[in-house]
This record gives sequence, C-alpha cells and structure tokens, in this order.
Amino acid sequence: MIKTVSIPRGANNTAVGIETEDDWPTVWPTVWTTLADSVHRLYSFQSADSPNLFWLDFSRLDFSEGAPVKSVPGNDTSKNGEVSARLTVMK
Repeated sequence: MIKTVSIPRGANNTAVGIETEDDWPTVWPTVWTTLADSVHRLYSFQSADSPNLFWLDFSRLDFSEGAPVKSVPGNDTSKNGEVSARLTVMK
C-alpha cells in the first residue's frame, strides 16, 4: 500500500494549480521505503533501485552496552530477506 504514494525517479510534478516549476519545489523521489513492526521487532526496507524487500529482526541484534555498532552494507541491491547476519561493524 505504501508504494501507492511513492514518487518514482524521473516523475513529473503534476500538482494541481501549479503553473510553472518555479511555483513548486523540485519533486524528490522516494529512495527508500521502510516499515517498522514494533510488536514483532522487525524493521523492513525496500530500495527504489531494487524490488527486493529485506528486513532486520531486532531480536537477533546485540543492543548491550559496548556492543559494536553495525550497519547494512551500502549499494548492495542483492539484499533480500532477513539480513542481520550480513551487517558490518562500523569503524
């Protein structure tokens, strides 16, 4: 359902009542779509560059004091499914 309000890359501004592009700011595309499920402790992502949906299961992550900070590897459009094991330690 959230994809119905996403703005694709290269979309034209079709706002009603806008006479020229000077009357309205540049259209910014939707780069990421995210969904948080606090009941099941899941956080889902989908990149505009890939149809794949991937998510983190927070119950598989270490939030203890002193645990290393990790991130999702960037520019990897092959991500799919649960990716907590693929996180990398930030330097």
